[in-house]
Amino acid sequence: MFSFISTLWFIRTFRAVLFWLYLWQLKEYHIGRFLDHFRTAKGRNIFMNLFFGLKIALIFIYFFLPLLVFFLMIIIYLFELTKTGLDVFLRKIKKPVLTKKTALLICLLLSFELIIIFELIFRIDSIVAFSFWLLVFDVLTPLIISAVILFFRLPLLFKRRDFYGI
Repeated sequence: MFSFISTLWFIRTFRAVLFWLYLWQLKEYHIGRFLDHFRTAKGRNIFMNLFFGLKIALIFIYFFLPLLVFFLMIIIYLFELTKTGLDVFLRKIKKPVLTKKTALLICLLLSFELIIIFELIFRIDSIVAFSFWLLVFDVLTPLIISAVILFFRLPLLFKRRDFYGI
């Protein structure tokens, strides 16, 4: 069961990685442009949708009804897997243009995903608690990806400051 849930989560998170890298690339890795995107209706819909709201609610409900959260999470991830398959078939997946930078970020973020899964498998023996932590990382995925991108932008900012004397 751990591998089943891990696979569902990994596929969902892989799609999220591609989407968030696409969005950062679209905004030219500029934090101001990236944040401005969320002032638009399209940008607000990324977080103001049924699935994201339900996932946040499930995190809080977990403390009262953990088993219910476990089953609802499986249903949500199965639905997201189906939607991902349909979007792949219809070629509607938003993905970044593959460059050296995006390839490095994809590899880094997917490695991070695998580390999370293996750490949770080795540290948590309850499938319900394991699912809860995957759900938490699911909700935090945009922040994690943004933090990684901004971390890799730091050397560039320092280099630019030295070059322009800012």
